[in-house]
Amino acid sequence: MNKERPVLEDLIKDNMSALELFQNQTLRPVIKMQHDLLIASFNTYKAKRKIDFSSLTDQKKRSKTKAVFVKDINYKNLTLGFIIGAFSLEEFCLLQFKCFRIK
Repeated sequence: MNKERPVLEDLIKDNMSALELFQNQTLRPVIKMQHDLLIASFNTYKAKRKIDFSSLTDQKKRSKTKAVFVKDINYKNLTLGFIIGAFSLEEFCLLQFKCFRIK
C-alpha cells in the first residue's frame, strides 16, 4: 500500500471516551486516506444503477445517499471493507473488543 494515513490535528482532547478516541485516532484518518477510493466506488455505484444526481438538490442527494447505505447491504459492506481493510491488527481487535489471533 502506497498510502500513508494523514495526521489530523486537534482531534484528540482530554477526557475523551474510548469510542471518541477510536473515532478520532483511527476512523477519521482511515476514511480521509481512503477518500478517493470511497468517492470512486460511489460514482461507479451511481453509474451502474443509473442514479442521476445532477438534477437533485443537496438535501435530496444526502437523502438518496443515505438510502443507498440503508437499502443496499452489499454496497454498505463493500464500503466498510474499504475502511476496515486499512486497520492494523490492533485496531481491528479494538473494534471487535476481542481478538482471536491465528497462530
